[in-house]
Amino acid sequence: MSVTKKALLLAAVLAAGCGSEAKKAIEQRRMAVAPKLAKVTSIADQARALPPVKEGSLTLGAAPLVMAFLTTTPLRTGTVVYAEDLDDLSVFKDEPPHYNMRVRQAGLIQACGQLLSKGTYGMQTAANVHANVAIEYLDACANLAYVFVLRTREVKGRSFEGDVVAFDLADGKPIGGFPISFTSEGRRDQVSNTTKSVSTRRVGNRNRTTVTETTTTATVDADREQLRSDLDGEIEAAIVKLAPSSKWLN
Repeated sequence: MSVTKKALLLAAVLAAGCGSEAKKAIEQRRMAVAPKLAKVTSIADQARALPPVKEGSLTLGAAPLVMAFLTTTPLRTGTVVYAEDLDDLSVFKDEPPHYNMRVRQAGLIQACGQLLSKGTYGMQTAANVHANVAIEYLDACANLAYVFVLRTREVKGRSFEGDVVAFDLADGKPIGGFPISFTSEGRRDQVSNTTKSVSTRRVGNRNRTTVTETTTTATVDADREQLRSDLDGEIEAAIVKLAPSSKWLN
């Protein structure tokens, strides 16, 4: 068997192993995660019907508020979800303008929904999903106590208008929220691109190969990335202000 065929066979075996272990991990956690996602879905109509939030307030329930990412110490108890995502938690939507600037926190619930419904995450196939990643996401979803629903009213240029309404998943009732209104600063990023060209010429009785590297730098519009970063910062600042005892772990 050739080296290439051996490598492909090994890759296939490893992929099958990853998929099998991930599937097992998903099924072991389904009974804990599915009801929690159902609670999130159940607040969809209420979250959209609530009037715009004018003043910030937040009254937490018994569980402490921990806003974290992929971490197990401690597990997160709160996360952000877009109002538009509440109808179907199994897909990552990409319609503008909301999803062109998805904040870092707004991805956990969709990841869990996708894992439960399809056995996949993001662009990966079911065979390539790693068990450890599935476990971290699903354990975090099973532990959720609060969701912060981001409602976008208008995105115009560098300006954002909207609010966040928070819910306690124990009873599905709103526990406050805060308005969001800001204008992001403009941003232009420098992006470098290196290309290689290969040329061969005859010198005497030998071929001489020359590799030439050319690096070009371009200035690109990064307003969207800046807006995403600023929106994330606005949400974090508001939550930390309204719930000083909360933990925000990056």
